[in-house]
Amino acid sequence: MNKNRLSYLQSLKQLRAVKEGIISLDDTISKKHGKAIKSAGYHYSHTENKTVLGQNIVALHYKDDKKEICLSGEVYLNKKRIAELRAHGDEVEFNTRIEMAEGMIQEIHDLGITGQTIAMDSWFVTRDLIAKIRELNYHWVGRVKSNRICFDEDGNTQNIKEVARNIPEDCWQKTETLYETVLKEEDKSTQYIASKTVNLKSLGTLKMVFVKPSLEEDVVLFIGTDRFDLSAREILDIYTRRWRIETFFRDCKQNLDFSGYMGRSIIGFERFLCLVFIAYSFIKYLSLTGFWGRNNLPRRETFGAELENYHQLCFEYFISTICVVNSILSDPKELITYFRDYYYGDLPVPSHFPEDRMFHDLQAHILTAVG
Repeated sequence: MNKNRLSYLQSLKQLRAVKEGIISLDDTISKKHGKAIKSAGYHYSHTENKTVLGQNIVALHYKDDKKEICLSGEVYLNKKRIAELRAHGDEVEFNTRIEMAEGMIQEIHDLGITGQTIAMDSWFVTRDLIAKIRELNYHWVGRVKSNRICFDEDGNTQNIKEVARNIPEDCWQKTETLYETVLKEEDKSTQYIASKTVNLKSLGTLKMVFVKPSLEEDVVLFIGTDRFDLSAREILDIYTRRWRIETFFRDCKQNLDFSGYMGRSIIGFERFLCLVFIAYSFIKYLSLTGFWGRNNLPRRETFGAELENYHQLCFEYFISTICVVNSILSDPKELITYFRDYYYGDLPVPSHFPEDRMFHDLQAHILTAVG
């Protein structure tokens, strides 16, 4: 189903991915409380700094200057959870997050989404995944852990943090804050960046970008990339745009009930995940094609507000349909009978006007709303 969705999106000019776009790779945890949910397991949450029960989803998200779309997503289960499920007769296969990422990147490549830069956190900057990215002719920008080892020209080893400390002061460039490296209450409006080509163990030759709040402070952000054609500022800008996948996760949780799924089966959750992606893509498509303007609604800045536009239109179409049908069938009892007979057919459902108090409360509310 997801392949069909992506194939269709690629056929639309408004939603087609271009090489200048950024693909973000990340994972999120949707917390759960029911241990019988097979797609949930115990995972370490960096947000809460503890292990939590939830569904761990690895996802790819695309963004360029005009649009953004969700590409793919899979649920990750650790070895312990896989063993528990197999003990209860479930046929499940274990894949690491890296293997899942490789599979999803291969999938979008086969669908014609090629040549983009993939931005990711340090968790995904591994030898195997970088090799896969290079094999498929993508570029990458990712955070690098400060203890990663690199080699100098004489073959001596040192970690990335030591390399950053040895960069001369006049090589640091002052720029506006592109990536938050300090607490918000400190109100830092500028930061310093520098770059250097290094030979990183297991990854080979790459360009490193270092970021620190001031010349007196230590480096707090280490970014590696194969984009030797870009400046340090451009590379940092790409990594900053990776944050959009975090807001995508938030939008899905807050507006598409991403965290509300309580089904027990894994296949059920995978289907639900695909439906969430379809709903998200649909709303984005309406926005890109000027659907709100054609229906005299304001253009909205957030996904939640766009969804409110859609809810408003659904309600208006519902009221309009009722008015049209009511003009043909003026008697309310006849109207109810028509709908009951149409939807229930030969089922033994009474075709009479509702006497329920809640119905009359809703009827009064609608009549009050329309004056």
